[in-house]
Amino acid sequence: MKILKIVILFVFIIFSSCRYNKSINNDLQVVIDSQRKLLNSFGYKPGQKLSAIDYPYYYGGSYITQNNRLAILICGDTNIYKSQIINCIGDSFLDFKECNYSYKELLSIVDQLDIMEQNKINKSDDFLEYIYTLSIPNNRVVVKIVDLTPFKIELFKDSVCNSPAIVFENTEPFPLVE
Repeated sequence: MKILKIVILFVFIIFSSCRYNKSINNDLQVVIDSQRKLLNSFGYKPGQKLSAIDYPYYYGGSYITQNNRLAILICGDTNIYKSQIINCIGDSFLDFKECNYSYKELLSIVDQLDIMEQNKINKSDDFLEYIYTLSIPNNRVVVKIVDLTPFKIELFKDSVCNSPAIVFENTEPFPLVE
């Protein structure tokens, strides 16, 4: 009888765990579908690069949070654009956040950095070693400079790109690749 109770308890735990995981997976699928609907509303076509979309000026980007919610960043009056987005994709698992820079602006900065990086490679200028990435949750372009100093920040701003949307961070030297 004691063994039967243990088996029943074990089966109950497994069943409950499976139901909980299915709920999380279903919630995540709803969020992924919402993100897809949002991108489609901006004219996204399957196979198209995300950077090729003509994003609206109020859109600051979007990402899936650790809590399986879709965070949507909005520049400007969030109430106006929030209702437009909800009408388009529904209101399940959405969080709206204000931001300073549109996704279009941030992509433009990344494009500038890409061009400058190509020029840097062609010139073999190794004094200012850096990498960069777009941080949607922070609504910024992050530039990581090896052995960051105020002088290197000013050099970067003068010779590469100067934008208030860029934040600087220190990084370790890059490993040599032969």
